[in-house]
Amino acid sequence: MDYTVNIISEGADKAAFPTVDGLLRVADLQELINPNTCIVVCPQGENDEEALEQALGSGAPYIYQ
Repeated sequence: MDYTVNIISEGADKAAFPTVDGLLRVADLQELINPNTCIVVCPQGENDEEALEQALGSGAPYIYQ
């Protein structure tokens, strides 16, 4: 499949996700959103609500939690 994968996480590093296209520390979702965007929010016990709020306000057509 031909798609881009970006990880947004304060604690993630490239060693944990060696094949990811982008690794971001701070979410600026507006720069990443297009009509084919799918956002997956993976709860980890910290800042989950903030991530979900940003995803819901992003305008992305597909959002999963």
